[in-house]
Amino acid sequence: MKKVFLLTLIGLMSVIIAACSQQSAETITNENQQDAVEVKAEDMAGKKVNEFDLTAKETSWKLSAEHTINAWTYNGTVPGEQIRVTEGEVVKVNLTNQLEKPVSIHWHGIPVPNTEDGIPGVTQDAVKPGETYTYAFVASDPGTYWYHSHQNGVEQLDKGLYGTIIVEPKNETNRDRDYTLVLDEWESEKHQEKDTEAMNHSSMSMDSMNELNQKGSMKGHDMSSYDIFTINGKTYEGNKTLKVKKGDLVKLRFINAGYMAHQIHIPIDYQITHVDGQKVNSPQTMKGSMFEVAPGERVDVEFLADGSKDFSIDRHGEMEASQDMKIDIAYEEGNGQKLKHLSSPGKIDITKLGEQTESQFKTDDEFDVEYELDLGTRMDMDAEMGMVWTINGKTYPNAPPLNIDKGDVDD
Repeated sequence: MKKVFLLTLIGLMSVIIAACSQQSAETITNENQQDAVEVKAEDMAGKKVNEFDLTAKETSWKLSAEHTINAWTYNGTVPGEQIRVTEGEVVKVNLTNQLEKPVSIHWHGIPVPNTEDGIPGVTQDAVKPGETYTYAFVASDPGTYWYHSHQNGVEQLDKGLYGTIIVEPKNETNRDRDYTLVLDEWESEKHQEKDTEAMNHSSMSMDSMNELNQKGSMKGHDMSSYDIFTINGKTYEGNKTLKVKKGDLVKLRFINAGYMAHQIHIPIDYQITHVDGQKVNSPQTMKGSMFEVAPGERVDVEFLADGSKDFSIDRHGEMEASQDMKIDIAYEEGNGQKLKHLSSPGKIDITKLGEQTESQFKTDDEFDVEYELDLGTRMDMDAEMGMVWTINGKTYPNAPPLNIDKGDVDD
């Protein structure tokens, strides 16, 4: 028996989640498209169909009082229109492209048939300007997810081409209040000018580029330090206060659509109930602690509104833009008093979000296949960020596939 330890694959998936492929292809040959359509119809028979129209288009979007950008959007907002369905129902989305560049939709974190995954050059043709493409799949897994373009993903996400998709459990009572909070970072014009100058310095070392990337300062074609942080496409002064009533069970769905990890502080007792759409077993109560939302990650928080004081949710960090990533929660008939934030709240230990359960796999399990994956980077000035991520020194599609047989046990 051969063994497989694909633990490094987790690291690879983190890279994919954070940067989500810089794939930029427009054509693909799919000889099995008709078969896929027939299977799709069979899978969806007898299920409720929820149909949505999404239009990719350029929109003038006001991030703050001082900063308005030409955003790329789904249906004219950042984030795009929320898709909300119930577990087991069909999602049907008609994507129309009114941009001058090809686009697609990738359903981040949702298990979908390969033909619906929205990866141009791999699972579909990119949707060219003026064209319409229809996605359809069964939303089988409840949770908090998001969707975004996977065509030239770094640039198009940077411009705002993303939205949220919520799959509600069919056998669970809805919360009294349910708010989705999408985190992101942006560059003002002055920082974009600095980025252009930085790119002209060809003497920058690989170590320097990696450091910039780890700080979240490589985005699109430029290297930058972000100076505008937003929740739902707006800085603090542009966001409306979230209203609650005493006794409400409130759900907050945090989604990080950016390229930086954000330390979020909620100064009350709360529970983290889901991470990346998956339930936390017996969630523990957090006493006003701070938690991190990594790039591409989703964190669901719930709390019982006790009616005492209003409060703010904010980002902690040394960057000046941190003060932008803040939103207020207030009682509809409250006393107007507000909780104060601790300057240095404790940070949550992610291993203690809930109680441990028996894992499907153990460290001493035997597996059928063994692969060794060396994840790295190398400079490539032809790439959109000046560097590429590699597996055993190669990039997709030149990295060889992992070959497994039906019945193999792998990690």
